[in-house]
Amino acid sequence: MILVVMAYGISIPNILARALRHYKDCTGTAGAILGLMYYLMLGGGLVLAGLSQQLGLVLTLGGPWALLLAWRVVCNEHRLAMPKSEHA
Repeated sequence: MILVVMAYGISIPNILARALRHYKDCTGTAGAILGLMYYLMLGGGLVLAGLSQQLGLVLTLGGPWALLLAWRVVCNEHRLAMPKSEHA
């Protein structure tokens, strides 16, 4: 369990720093909203695992869903960062 706590402690600030780089003027508010969304999603996953009593199934379905969401965010950031002349 200590390894999981350490992984969250290391990864969450790095993820939030990348997400908040476009919102320097309202970093506190944006960080609070992103933190709230993160904990709501984590709590929702725990509720699903508790209701279904199938932790493996919840993790198996939640992992690819999270990867897809992260991939879409990164692609969207990349598209927004490109100059308009490079858009196809």
